[in-house]
Amino acid sequence: MTTNALSELTYILSGDVAKEENQILCAYIAKYKIDEQVGEFILKKGYSKEDYNKFFTSLNFEYVNKWKRDYLTGTVWFTDGSWLSRSVRDNNETFWEYHKMPEIPEFL
Repeated sequence: MTTNALSELTYILSGDVAKEENQILCAYIAKYKIDEQVGEFILKKGYSKEDYNKFFTSLNFEYVNKWKRDYLTGTVWFTDGSWLSRSVRDNNETFWEYHKMPEIPEFL
């Protein structure tokens, strides 16, 4: 079964991850086939609207999403200090995972 990289990331971003006030700061995504990097997709800090659109358009491809076969890795950083990263589950498939800096306890 294949997955569309653009649809997958857009779905994650449409949830609570990327709120209107929390914008994408930058991003780096790499595509692999059998452990060989075959593509990279970069959105640099200070990007223009054209850069943003080009980054997302470049992700419009299908892949199998099987670890060690056809998969993506990478990180999307947000302006609030949170980030998305690709994680591996059961050495089989990769998926996006949202990370947020934990609140510092008052006693610290």
